[in-house]
Amino acid sequence: GVNRPVLRQCPTEWAKYTGIGSSILVTALMAMLSGGYAIYIVFDDIKVGTFFGVFWGSLIFYLDRFIVNTMYSDSMPSSTYVKLVSGMHRIIIAIFLGVIIFAPLELWIFEDCVNDQIYQNQVAAMQIINQQINNGMLSYQDYIATLSSDGFIARYRTLNMIAQSNNHVFWCRIFISFLFVVIVTEPILIKMMLHNGPYDDMLRAEEHRNLNKSRMDTHENNLK
Repeated sequence: GVNRPVLRQCPTEWAKYTGIGSSILVTALMAMLSGGYAIYIVFDDIKVGTFFGVFWGSLIFYLDRFIVNTMYSDSMPSSTYVKLVSGMHRIIIAIFLGVIIFAPLELWIFEDCVNDQIYQNQVAAMQIINQQINNGMLSYQDYIATLSSDGFIARYRTLNMIAQSNNHVFWCRIFISFLFVVIVTEPILIKMMLHNGPYDDMLRAEEHRNLNKSRMDTHENNLK
């Protein structure tokens, strides 16, 4: 989202904005994997999951790009504190997006643990249900419904149960979620920490030239 003609005149600034763009791209790729995996779990269809993953990744890419590009668009210098305060709502939005994106990836990371726990739960449930069926307390349709309850919500609930009983999984989830939030908010944090450089000075001068030209054109049109 930078002004490319201006950036080409500032070779020392290329690495800075390449890093910001790469961070946005990484977030979009993770969102694509996350959304695709979540829909695949729900519909058990890899084509639907792939389509939604591409759509979700593109949506997050443009939204994240918009959030970063609209920060300090006036190109005026400001302190770190002012940048932090003015960008706080953007950080909150980024964290919220990070939580949404991370949930399906969390299931993918702990897929083996979740599958093992679901299998154990089903074995235990089958033993109880078989006893109830033999006693005439449960129908065969209820039996099938119980065994087929393996959707996204059920798997996420199972992961929460595992984390409550397993400290290793609990702290691993905390660490990974914190790491993911850092990755998602990285472009905004980098933009906040950066000081104005040659690109910002030239962009400010370019904006002033365009503004003055626009005012002169408006004045000439009014004279006509």
